[in-house]
Amino acid sequence: MKNYGIIFAKTAKESRWKLKEEDWLELMDEKIVWVVKHDYADKNRFKKYGKKHHNEVVSCATNLQHLEWFLNTGKTLQQAMTLGYFGKEGKDVYRIGQTGIRSAKETRLYIYARITGPEIQVLTIGDKDTQKEDVKNCKAKAKIISNKNNNATATQTTTTNTPTAN
Repeated sequence: MKNYGIIFAKTAKESRWKLKEEDWLELMDEKIVWVVKHDYADKNRFKKYGKKHHNEVVSCATNLQHLEWFLNTGKTLQQAMTLGYFGKEGKDVYRIGQTGIRSAKETRLYIYARITGPEIQVLTIGDKDTQKEDVKNCKAKAKIISNKNNNATATQTTTTNTPTAN
């Protein structure tokens, strides 16, 4: 596989791993592209946490973007476990930690992702003090997302297999 060029923006607002446009186009031709969604994100929690620990939130977001890039190069979630900031919490819930910040508050960004991909749902953010509650809530959200995805798949299968009248 080609070694894709990465451009890293240096400001907090632009903090993002980016593939060059021509690399994205080639990558999209090769395989399914993973995307990050925020449909189940606890937006108030992000806003509140970001006010107190802005750098940690930026670091977690950067690591999420790096994970997205990593998966889009053809790697799997199991291979992503080698990334120092990435870990599994169970039931398709994963955590992304902050990196590269001195004296930082230990921060975890929780996401939902299935091995079959290609979607990453951002769930919430928290620290060591809220970890137990965060994991419990994220597993509950994961169950809801999984049931919704299973129902959507079942509906598509029935619709696809339904004979049409002539």
